[in-house]
Amino acid sequence: MEKSLKKWLKKIFTSNADVTEALLGRFAEYPAEVDSFLDRYVREGWISETGLPIRSDFERRNYENVAELISPEYVAMYLRGRYNVDVANPVFHCPDDTLVEKRITNHFLYLHNLSTQSQTNENSSNE
Repeated sequence: MEKSLKKWLKKIFTSNADVTEALLGRFAEYPAEVDSFLDRYVREGWISETGLPIRSDFERRNYENVAELISPEYVAMYLRGRYNVDVANPVFHCPDDTLVEKRITNHFLYLHNLSTQSQTNENSSNE
């Protein structure tokens, strides 16, 4: 799904900067659309025993694909603003009854924290 979204955005906008600017403007006006945007990166599978649909996790590769279009820091800022305390300490493994939006938010912020910590560690080791 993420490849088709990226391809569609590239047809409409001439550069990554234009895509970023459009997303920032849209999310500033409609913060709830951050959830829909991230949801486009999550796939759906099927439970073999029951045949019921199940959503996959928001994975590292999804995080990296989002980062190609918009700074993860901006996405994290919008998510923190929408979910306040709920995502103060994000976890990757959420309870089964967690709403999809909050699960994706937790996954994104968990990966964002890992990425930020990794960059901080790299910067401090280079000094």
